[in-house]
Amino acid sequence: MLCPAETPEGAAVGLVKNLALMAYISVGSQPSPILEFLEEWSMENLEEIAPSAIADATKIFVN
Repeated sequence: MLCPAETPEGAAVGLVKNLALMAYISVGSQPSPILEFLEEWSMENLEEIAPSAIADATKIFVN
């Protein structure tokens, strides 16, 4: 549950969707080659990173 008074969006919480300017959305891709590529480039799994380092990290979401 989100309190609209405590979010930057205010009453529009959940209605505004934003993407980064450099975001790329792929459709119909299998996740396994993407995950293999990320592992080859020494990307760390979110479950393996220290909580204090998460704020300085760039997150990559793979569906």
